[in-house]
Amino acid sequence: MIDSKTEKGAKMNKIEQWALLLPFLLAIAYQRGHFWFKPGDFKFTPLRTLTGLQIHHAHWGLLYAFVSFLFLIFDIKNYWTIGLGSLGWGLFFDEIIPHLMMPSPTNRDKELEIYAKSEGKTIGLAIMIVAIMWLIIQCTDTK
Repeated sequence: MIDSKTEKGAKMNKIEQWALLLPFLLAIAYQRGHFWFKPGDFKFTPLRTLTGLQIHHAHWGLLYAFVSFLFLIFDIKNYWTIGLGSLGWGLFFDEIIPHLMMPSPTNRDKELEIYAKSEGKTIGLAIMIVAIMWLIIQCTDTK
């Protein structure tokens, strides 16, 4: 929110500041600690085994950050929504460096083939997300 008197963003109280910092740090610490003590848990996660999809904790992080974003843009700001977004960004950023360090795929044609095959599912996902946002708008519209 913009404060019209000072033209600065709204100030965060101490709880909101901690809700921003702690979940971010705890997400990274938990993932790294879990991997350090039990690396075998990361080889085949139950959801990955069930769906066959290459789901990483970065994907969950983006989902949490997106849900938090939806709450925040509809002016639902509290330490839970701030913490959810911070947790999401922590999970996401924990995987940034490993992904950047991955060797480039040797088969660019296969990569582009998979990208082309995902078109319908990507459009379906986009339609579903827009529908959810539209429903939220309808439920919160006070005009």
